[in-house]
Amino acid sequence: MSSTYYDLLDIPHSATPKMIESAYFSALGLFNDHNLAGYSIFSENEIESNKNLIEEAYLVLSSEDKRKEYNEIRNISNEIDFSLDNNRTGKKENAYVNPLEAKEKFKLDYRINNEYEIRIEQEIEYSGPFLQFVREYKKVSLDRMANLTNILKSYLISIEQERFDMLPATVYARGFVFQYAKILRLNPDLVTDAYISRLKQYRNAKLS
Repeated sequence: MSSTYYDLLDIPHSATPKMIESAYFSALGLFNDHNLAGYSIFSENEIESNKNLIEEAYLVLSSEDKRKEYNEIRNISNEIDFSLDNNRTGKKENAYVNPLEAKEKFKLDYRINNEYEIRIEQEIEYSGPFLQFVREYKKVSLDRMANLTNILKSYLISIEQERFDMLPATVYARGFVFQYAKILRLNPDLVTDAYISRLKQYRNAKLS
């Protein structure tokens, strides 16, 4: 079998969502702009290419539906081994101890506003201010968003205020926006594509 996304992230086919996320950030760490070891091994083109592959692997494997489709095409089992999340004491991490606890952790507790829901459904640009509007409407504080996504609060603020110069490399920013959208129960693919398009336009304009 040829190399797969699992091979790229150095994880087993039965990897849990938590393992996939951890492997994603670990893999990106090698190609971090501040990682001199990475630059001593790879050329700039190789670094960018590897970042894109890692991002692609994560976006597929972190989506239940996309992962299932990917596995089926390659005759890979869809079975997930949650025992792989066991810590040194043999107990599972809290996120997997009880499905109800995990559900409660990511629960959104807010009053439905039909006008807002229509606005969200019809949105296509997904600007930073719009994302902030959705976050505040759904009663998710910046502190909670940072806790749920493991993204620095300063980056979340930069995303919402579109301080593009304060955001990291595009491959990192894409992952941040994807996680942000998932927490708010927005379509992460649509949100990420639209937002990153704005980011790229800004950065390309600065280069021209």
